Amino acid sequence: MKIEKGILEDLSSIMDLIQSVIQDMENQNIFLWNEYYPTTVVFENDILNNSLFLIRNEDGILGIIVLDENQSPEYSKIDWISKDERVLVIHRLAINPKYQSQGYARKLMYYAEEYAREHNYKAIRLDAYTGNLRALSFYEKRDYKKTGELCFPWRELPFNCYEKVL
Repeated sequence: MKIEKGILEDLSSIMDLIQSVIQDMENQNIFLWNEYYPTTVVFENDILNNSLFLIRNEDGILGIIVLDENQSPEYSKIDWISKDERVLVIHRLAINPKYQSQGYARKLMYYAEEYAREHNYKAIRLDAYTGNLRALSFYEKRDYKKTGELCFPWRELPFNCYEKVL
């Protein structure tokens, strides 16, 4: 098992993984991702920006995570713990449903935190859909502090914003 940057040749496998994740979430009545987001173009841009990392073994891609500095404009409404500091933002963490609950998401989060420290980030930020209670618990168990909530008109439920100061 290894964590590495995604490449364009991985795109088809990434989209297969995302389709499995979407189906699994819908089976749990979590309606976060769909045919409109995230798209192949989104992941292609993540790869071209060198911000998509994946965890794989001999069976293929087990999960992905996107690490960059891009904050949604709505993040300006949040009272973040760190002020005016360099922060890393986590996007699109996804684990193939066949491999969930086996520690792969924890490994990707640990990787993100090590990456942030090595690249002199002062904090990590992310948002998580409140309809996904498992995700909320996952971040809170890792000492990510809830800093606020965002509502989007295209989602039924709000998103919690989280931050971890390093």
